[in-house]
Amino acid sequence: YILDIQINSNFFLSTLWQSQDLEKLLEQKKMLVTFSDDAKKWLADAGYDPMYGARPLKRTIQSEVLNRLASLMIEGKAGEGDAVHVIVNPLENILDFEVQPGKATDFFKEQGKYE
Repeated sequence: YILDIQINSNFFLSTLWQSQDLEKLLEQKKMLVTFSDDAKKWLADAGYDPMYGARPLKRTIQSEVLNRLASLMIEGKAGEGDAVHVIVNPLENILDFEVQPGKATDFFKEQGKYE
């Protein structure tokens, strides 16, 4: 899976979700993960360091997205067929995860990828 983050025409980052385990898990669970524009900007800002550029972005995605997504799955709050939309909580300036039960199933059915 690829997470593309584009803030404006002058700033573009593309980061691979390099975990094959994650890719297999999302595919197996028929889960869909999407990001609001604000969440993409939040990740780009949090994952950028003036000294190292965007190198810390992978670590930011791991801690702020992948670990929290795994926790939702372990806690039974997200699972097979669910869509998870990542947004920014404006009051706390942190990422929030909106779980939409069964919405990924609908998406994959429309794409002809889910029986």
